[in-house]
Amino acid sequence: MTLQFDFDMEDWMEFQKHFIANSKRMKRTKWMITLIPPVIMAFVFLSNLSKREGGEIAFGAMVVMMGLWIWLYPKRFDKRVLKQVRNTIESGDNSAILGSTSIQFEEEGITHKTPEVERKLKWSGIKRVGESDEYFFLYDSAVSAIVIPKKKIQVAEEELREVLKANMLV
Repeated sequence: MTLQFDFDMEDWMEFQKHFIANSKRMKRTKWMITLIPPVIMAFVFLSNLSKREGGEIAFGAMVVMMGLWIWLYPKRFDKRVLKQVRNTIESGDNSAILGSTSIQFEEEGITHKTPEVERKLKWSGIKRVGESDEYFFLYDSAVSAIVIPKKKIQVAEEELREVLKANMLV
């Protein structure tokens, strides 16, 4: 089976979104950055509590600020990381990953071709398969994957799943 499609920036960004949403390390980083500032605020407030009058109002304001931070920051974190990724990739020559793409599924593995690169991977080189509503992600390492946009391929999703299942990837 051979798939051919045009791989563009939006496809790349969808992989980044999938990675951010599913990476244990990214999840841990996001929650640490979300929780540490409120903990510091609470510590500072509690250490100064005995030095102030009107502590109830200050306590209420602190609780509101902490709640807003915990509610809003995770969304901002994702947007900021994605913006940095987009800026990084747009700042250089990416012809090796963007453009016309061909993926050939063979008995011994996968051949992934872009305009400037041809990679051959044995089936054992695919570490895991991820899937979203619009993409398949064939991870060849913890941080990189062959991205297959479902709307751009000529074969049925189920047919591709069967090929992957036959090679023990799904």
